[in-house]
Amino acid sequence: MYRVNRSPMRSFLPAGHWEHHFHNQDARVAVVSGALKVAVGPELNKAGAKTYPVGSFLYVPANVQHTMGADVDTICIGAAVGPWKTHYEHEMHHH
Repeated sequence: MYRVNRSPMRSFLPAGHWEHHFHNQDARVAVVSGALKVAVGPELNKAGAKTYPVGSFLYVPANVQHTMGADVDTICIGAAVGPWKTHYEHEMHHH
């Protein structure tokens, strides 16, 4: 029998933090404090990031490159099907 393992995750993004990455599994994310900023695309894109305030829910499909950041301290919680691996921008350009 195959069992699906859901991995809860929590993230703290301090004000001014920005990163570009993708992950190998779909992610479902809720913003519980602050405001999460997200832009989809192959490069870090602060200017094009959409703001998701407290109470927002996001679905981020597997293997979609995206920018994630915050202008204020932000806390998110989420769930994904494991195993989980995040690939950061520096890994994408140095293979």
